Amino acid sequence: MFRKTTAVVGLLLSSLISACSLAPVSPEFSSSGARCLALFEAVDQRIDQAGLLDAGEHRIAGFPWARSTRFLASFADQLTPQSQDEWLHQLRRTDQAARHIELENLAARDSEITLQKLAECGQQLLRETLASPAAMAALRSAVKVPDDYSLLARGLGLYPLALPFLKAGVAGYQAEVLQSYKQPLSAPQGEWASWQLATPISDAKTQKVTLADVPRNSLGIAQLSKSQTQALLAQHAPAFLIDQNGEFDRPGMPLAQQGKTSPEFDPSRPKLYQKLTWTRFHGQVLPQLVYLVWFSQRPAESAVDFYAGQLDGVMWRVTLDSNGEVLMHDTVHACGCYHYYFPAQHRARIPQLDSAQERRLFPQGQVPWQEVAVVLESGTHYVLRVVSLSEAKLRARGPENSLVAADYDELRRIPSESDSKRLFDQDGLVSGSQRLERFWLWPSGVRSPGAMRQWGRHATAFIGRAHFDDPFWLEAIWPPN
Repeated sequence: MFRKTTAVVGLLLSSLISACSLAPVSPEFSSSGARCLALFEAVDQRIDQAGLLDAGEHRIAGFPWARSTRFLASFADQLTPQSQDEWLHQLRRTDQAARHIELENLAARDSEITLQKLAECGQQLLRETLASPAAMAALRSAVKVPDDYSLLARGLGLYPLALPFLKAGVAGYQAEVLQSYKQPLSAPQGEWASWQLATPISDAKTQKVTLADVPRNSLGIAQLSKSQTQALLAQHAPAFLIDQNGEFDRPGMPLAQQGKTSPEFDPSRPKLYQKLTWTRFHGQVLPQLVYLVWFSQRPAESAVDFYAGQLDGVMWRVTLDSNGEVLMHDTVHACGCYHYYFPAQHRARIPQLDSAQERRLFPQGQVPWQEVAVVLESGTHYVLRVVSLSEAKLRARGPENSLVAADYDELRRIPSESDSKRLFDQDGLVSGSQRLERFWLWPSGVRSPGAMRQWGRHATAFIGRAHFDDPFWLEAIWPPN
């Protein structure tokens, strides 16, 4: 699958020589800093030519050694002398992680010289940026992550004229969801099947992390060790109670194959992909535990089904408070659709008064706050309810099924299979997972509505603007204590 490392290194070096001969020396950096900038630009050019840009994090114009997320960008106007150094290092580490994946996918993972030089250059450019007030000001203004809505699409689609129809469609759907949650769970189309991590959730209790005791950096981010992160992810991992009525209801592993227009799927390797992220809540930085389970498809229910298509995924997120207690559960499909909120703590909510913004959906009143099971409908994989793990076990037929814990970053890498390619494209979408709904929802500005997409690219509203990784989403729901 991979190109020869020597060929890749040669192309990178030849690009570097060319870039060094043409790139002007920036007045903000030393001559060696300018050469480092040229190296980063040459590597980026090579990655772009190969179509291997990782779209999960945002490249910062003029600062190719750093990458941003919505979370990190939220600090740009609130930095203190103590926190700006840590902020720059966070931007640098974000670039390093994404760039390492890109170079692996480019088959340059054995190019230690290139990676080492990039690491050295990145540290030099970080130091020079930190020492330059002008460079810091430019970085703070450039760090914002663009939203995932197309102003052009909204303009061409006459968004103001389409808005009443979008509102009617969303309101009708939400009313159906709220009504269904008022009714008892109906009998399954097939049979209830229980899925959970191969390592029982109860085993994680022996590794309980006391979040209040974990030191924090100057940005307020808890400095969790790898083992502490794994313990938190295991402790709060949901089980799934799935109405299984066909192979399309069995979790598995998605694969992109060379020459295939649709993603392949391996049901023999059922995985629960996991990720640690962060959010902000009235001056606090809180950890979020993200889980993702994949299905081969959402099957068509009729000859023309606007929502059917290859590959389907359900994300479950757990937000912890500063003491490590569950604060909020929420879920969205891997398309960014069907965002539901399930508060685990009872607090008065801030009224949502903006009529230009899609209404938040709180379908269930009381939910368990730990050892939860997410109930999924057959075919659509809609979240039907959140129940306790004990209730899920009582409902399930047959033996428990196991999910294997997997790092979310596995989805960003080209697998070892010789005929595989990357799952996500340069826009963060899964090619071949598009839905027919895109032909009538495009005036919303969402790119390819219904298609599966990468973390950091989930637009969650067709009315107004909203993103699953918005760092202030929780502040908009609850006031401070």
